[in-house]
Amino acid sequence: MTERRDQVEKLLGVLHRHSELVSEAFDGELTGDTRQRAKAIESLFEAGALKPYDEDTYRLNPRLREFIADHLSSYHAYQSLRGVSGTLRQAHAQWRELRRLKEKGTRRNVDTIFAALDESIADIAYSIEHNLAMLYVLLGSQFGNVVGLQAKIAQNAYYAAQVVSFLRDMETIRRFVERVDDEAIASGLSGVRTLISRRLGSRLLGWTGQLKDAQAAITRRLFDARRMEARLKNLSNFALWLDRNKTTTGWGFEGVDLQNAAEALWRPERIKVRPQPDVGDSDVLVSEGLARIVGALPPPKLEPKVKPLPVPQRMITDEDDGVVIEEEAPHERALREFITALNAPEAGYQSLASFKRQYHDIADLDEGAWLMYGFAQLQGPEYRLEVLSTPISGVFVLNEPFYDILVKREVL
Repeated sequence: MTERRDQVEKLLGVLHRHSELVSEAFDGELTGDTRQRAKAIESLFEAGALKPYDEDTYRLNPRLREFIADHLSSYHAYQSLRGVSGTLRQAHAQWRELRRLKEKGTRRNVDTIFAALDESIADIAYSIEHNLAMLYVLLGSQFGNVVGLQAKIAQNAYYAAQVVSFLRDMETIRRFVERVDDEAIASGLSGVRTLISRRLGSRLLGWTGQLKDAQAAITRRLFDARRMEARLKNLSNFALWLDRNKTTTGWGFEGVDLQNAAEALWRPERIKVRPQPDVGDSDVLVSEGLARIVGALPPPKLEPKVKPLPVPQRMITDEDDGVVIEEEAPHERALREFITALNAPEAGYQSLASFKRQYHDIADLDEGAWLMYGFAQLQGPEYRLEVLSTPISGVFVLNEPFYDILVKREVL
């Protein structure tokens, strides 16, 4: 095991030392035009990272290219889905061998065959996930590895057939899982049953659903592309007609009901749009441009200072005898008389709204302002306040409206 790890580390070291050549080989062929370059190519060739392509020309190992392409989500045009039928036949053979060894009662090679079966199952699961990832990348990029509508239609049709074929492979995998599940119980190989169920059986439903979603998306793309192809053909024919009849005067509208005419026949009115800068954009060019525009603006005009209104105060009269008399405001005098009525013996709840209607000195005062003023002044342990709310059903409100406040003096 140690020798094998040393070989893997040595291989990775070779790839690391010549990583520039590996990245170059991923995009094309390599040639040893210099002595140092030829020596590096020879080292990669001995490690198996490069394969001969032509005379003094090398290309990247297809398996290594496939690994890098998976990492970069870069796929060639018409790249096939990864097949699992060969690996599935291999797993069948390994399962049959495990059953045979179990029936003979020998433990020799059991661990080796079980590890090989585990590797085959993992390879099948990885192939399915790779195919799903490739399909979704191609669908997300709308087959960006080809140019032209016809090429995209052809690739859609190609992958539609690929998905149908792979769905048949998924059905074969499902039958294999069910067969192993039944035979493992009869053979007493519960470890194999757990392995197959966890790695494949429990995930088959999700994989099949994702494949069918991709199939539906490809079918929809094909339908839309066919419609677009027909429209482009009509548009091309019309453009050709216009090119050949450049002096035509157009068509008349005699006998046409303009009220029910199609919208495509009317010239749209241009909407004036004023561009607005995105002040939330953190791009350096945008921020510098905004700073330059703001710097060119004239300074803002200073608004005239508004003098605050004086706080209303109580009126103070100066009598001739030198005695200063402070006069109460009408609402203060009304509240004092309301408190006097509250302090009367046997006085129950008193209504602020009713008192305001009977007290004529504050007739001009808004009833809501009077209620808010009385509520703020009567807060405390001496008085009990009961707010009479207005019932509102089926409406969400932030502030609960009320129409009166009942006040009663607390007996201490």
